[in-house]
Amino acid sequence: MQVSTRIQMKIHSSFCALFLFLFSTAANAQNVGIGTDTPNDGKLEIISATGNQLISRNTATSTGLSFSIINNNPTLGFNGMGKNTNDAYGYLGTGYAGFLEYSPVTGTFNFFSGDVSAATPNVDLTGGTSSLFSISRLGYLGLGQAAPLEGLHLKGKNIRLDNLFDARSVMLLSGDDGRLGGEIRLFSNGSADSTVVIKASNGDGLGGDIALINPSTLTRTAQMNGGPEGGEIKLFPHGETDSTIIIKGSNAVGNGAEILFVNPATDTRTMEISGNYNSSGRSRIIVDELQIKGGADFAEYFDITAPENETPLPGMLVSIDENNTGKLTVSNIPYDKKVAGVISGANGILPGMTMGHKNTIADGAFPVAISGRIYVMADATKNPINPGDQLTTSSLPGYAMKATNYKKAQGAIIGKAMSKLSGGKGMVLVLIGTR
Repeated sequence: MQVSTRIQMKIHSSFCALFLFLFSTAANAQNVGIGTDTPNDGKLEIISATGNQLISRNTATSTGLSFSIINNNPTLGFNGMGKNTNDAYGYLGTGYAGFLEYSPVTGTFNFFSGDVSAATPNVDLTGGTSSLFSISRLGYLGLGQAAPLEGLHLKGKNIRLDNLFDARSVMLLSGDDGRLGGEIRLFSNGSADSTVVIKASNGDGLGGDIALINPSTLTRTAQMNGGPEGGEIKLFPHGETDSTIIIKGSNAVGNGAEILFVNPATDTRTMEISGNYNSSGRSRIIVDELQIKGGADFAEYFDITAPENETPLPGMLVSIDENNTGKLTVSNIPYDKKVAGVISGANGILPGMTMGHKNTIADGAFPVAISGRIYVMADATKNPINPGDQLTTSSLPGYAMKATNYKKAQGAIIGKAMSKLSGGKGMVLVLIGTR
């Protein structure tokens, strides 16, 4: 029994001596080398052409931690390890495997996870790997992107921002799930459905799209998109899916803007404003009924000449200038059959509609009322003016007077008085109608 004990002690001592010999070096007795007898660069130096340099685990089939050189990249394995060929990855235990890899060539850290479909202990990873996040040598962070090109570079990932109550407030969608481009969604407080949606591409893939949504009905209230024919804005009534106002940057043939008002019940246009109607080069408004609230007469623009020391003023009667085609002159002949109208704007009564053709003979500087109600400069010195009286031109430049010679007044009447002027000079409200 004693002999056996002495033999065991001698064998144990021999292994201890062998162990110390193998893990010592002549250069530095405090450094330990595995795979090298000259561990000069570290307290523990491991050199291995194949396999994992270090594995730590509880059992031979449990999860653990590894360090290896895979494809010349230093790699930390979390429940993962390198294959003996140093060109692929494997599992330590069951479950997922993660790897933190550094590339000396690009200076980039990559973290990726292995497919769990064949996750059994100590087998090769067969499902491939995909980068989950990476950090480049420039400090760029990539999520799903192994080579980030910006400070934050996402590939196939969405961004979610929550408020303090863990409810979504903003979502940034990458467009990799069937959408035609990136998308931003904004959520009202506590709402599960977005109220503002901004898309990089609309349904036909030809332009961006912004939609405002009623959270109670989940229907659009306004939509703006960049369609193939130009930008477009649509407005929707409450709870309806069909727009009632459409504003287009270009009409159907791409020649001019349009504003359309639509009756949702019949889907028919009730008003149309076109910047180039039927490619005519002219704008047009099409409407069933037009109500004007800011004026009371219909006027055309004319250039007006005046006698010496006279200035054309609102309320003055004007006649056709027989010496200047297309122009008018301040009236100064009694019962002038050339009388044409009244300069609009006297006493604050403005024209409700004006016409003129710019840069042609049918244009001018003064709006001249040819129908409607208008204040007229009148002279009642000889004959008082009462409502219903017919008015004509007088010898006083621009002034009207009561017509008393009906034979001479034929063709020289400017209209009928609607207010009274007992004497002297003043303003009379007149219903214009030359005859």
